[in-house]
Amino acid sequence: MESQDWRESEDFFKRFLLQGKIISQLITFWWRYDENPGTKEIDQKKIETAKLLKKLFFPGFPDASPGRISFASPSLIELFKADPRSHINEENPEEYVDILITIFGRDRICNEKTYLSPIFNSTELGLENGNNLARYEFKIDTSGTKFGKLTDPEIVIEEENSLLKYIYIIPIPDRPGTSDNFNNIYQQWISNENDLYPSNQLIPFTT
Repeated sequence: MESQDWRESEDFFKRFLLQGKIISQLITFWWRYDENPGTKEIDQKKIETAKLLKKLFFPGFPDASPGRISFASPSLIELFKADPRSHINEENPEEYVDILITIFGRDRICNEKTYLSPIFNSTELGLENGNNLARYEFKIDTSGTKFGKLTDPEIVIEEENSLLKYIYIIPIPDRPGTSDNFNNIYQQWISNENDLYPSNQLIPFTT
């Protein structure tokens, strides 16, 4: 990704779809294990991880309320830039790496075809100061829609550099339910490594 043309490449579209899938699976994991009566004592690590996800997606900002579109928290960006593949053999990885390993497992994280590590690179996150590469800005949509989107770019000027900024909207509707049927739907998507899109329309996705 050495120029603004990266967004128009075939690799961009494959990468964009896989990023959308991973975020969708993060939300679905949260639904499956946070305050869900279908969890068991053996799921304690996953329950704790789901609670952390909730704090990352909804850190208590005044505008992060149902029916609103709010900016993603800096902590969520830290999760997006975490690189678990580079720390896969550490006994006590840092918090964001541990969250991702707990959700996706070591085997999948090591598979470059089914997992991106980090989920977003430094260019996409706008962390490379002094360049004119395109980047994302993330927002959370709690209006109830299950479909997020990548907006058309806008040109912004920063430190005498012009760059393209895309708004990446992540949809988080209310959890449909916590019955065994719903939990089976959630679990099937969380563990799905092959499909880029969820087969069930209950699952939110940015496309």
